Amino acid sequence: FDDVHARNGVFADISYDWNGILGVSGQFRADFLSQYSETPYLYPAGNAWVDIHKALMPSVKEISSLRISAGYGHAGYDESLPYELIHKYVASGIPSVPVGAENYHDALLRLDTKEWNVSLNAGFLDERLHLGVSYYDRLTEDSMNLNSFGTVEDFYWHSAPMSVLQSRMTRIANKGFEFDVSGQIFRNKDLKWTLAANLSYNVNQLYEVHGDDADGMRINSSDVANRNIIGHQVGALYGYEYSNGKFVDQTGNGIITTNDRVIIGNPIPVYVGGITSSFRYRDFGFDLVIDGAAGHDVLNLSSMYSDDDPVDVISDKYVEKGDFIRLKKLNFSYSIPLKTKKIESLKVVLTGMNLLTLTGYSGWNPDVNTYGTSPMSAGIDYGSWPQVRAITLGVGVDF
Repeated sequence: FDDVHARNGVFADISYDWNGILGVSGQFRADFLSQYSETPYLYPAGNAWVDIHKALMPSVKEISSLRISAGYGHAGYDESLPYELIHKYVASGIPSVPVGAENYHDALLRLDTKEWNVSLNAGFLDERLHLGVSYYDRLTEDSMNLNSFGTVEDFYWHSAPMSVLQSRMTRIANKGFEFDVSGQIFRNKDLKWTLAANLSYNVNQLYEVHGDDADGMRINSSDVANRNIIGHQVGALYGYEYSNGKFVDQTGNGIITTNDRVIIGNPIPVYVGGITSSFRYRDFGFDLVIDGAAGHDVLNLSSMYSDDDPVDVISDKYVEKGDFIRLKKLNFSYSIPLKTKKIESLKVVLTGMNLLTLTGYSGWNPDVNTYGTSPMSAGIDYGSWPQVRAITLGVGVDF
């Protein structure tokens, strides 16, 4: 272990609760990275809440809880990379270093998020019904510093104080609302049925990006399918407008060039939600999960490369709406009554996964990203496999 890479930190947590009516809490974290900074990275956070039901309307029995809370949080994560591995995280524009000097260079990747939020939660009828709504405003900074810890003397590299060769920063904002509702429709000895639904609305916007990070994934030697442009979504789909059998001349110079490319789609869903249900009647059980997303686009590269049109150029001709609703899971179970003490329980379970998807998308799966989870290259469908539809039958025995 090299002491120069030592990382130390402190963490503190404090909270106060006044009779379940009012509460506050605070956290503080400081990380010391002696190799990269003489000052620590500070991460404060705090939260405050008040139970309006207990404070102002304790006699109203129909309302079991009514709480407003607000908070602020600052979180961070960092990772140092040897020079040889930087290309796996950064697409282009990495400064070259002399051969043999790689050990004197590394990169510090930092992900830093600041968020404030406010929420309202209410319970009714002894918590048989619960409602929640919250608003959040989140700013994320994704940075990379390429550092040098060496110098050349008499043609040889020697250790030296750190200097920064390149700094790159991407700043992304996410703002939105989250709604949830859950209820116990029935709850007695023989019959229990709970139902829950959630919906989120999120606006994603790019505030800052380094020039070398403007392009997303390169599809071939000349085309990129995503572009990071300030004011738009991260990794927005990028290409030509296609109209009346030809590409649109955006510059008006009479010829089609790469300068005529524009934003042609947004790959990140604006709406994401789901429904879950759990039903129990004596020894029978039924569970259901539905999920979905809307407000996003998919670039169907599989369609582009199989099109009879010989011009394989990324354009909005191959951009489709990715909205969908999916029956994600159905589960039936039956606990067989037993009259023997040798077996405690015997349950038969029939489960179906991905049984039905309602969508206007022409490809296999609208919930797809061929190039992984990075938002820099999202919403691309190229040679992807359909979601597996599976039906399984199982038996569980406890002795």
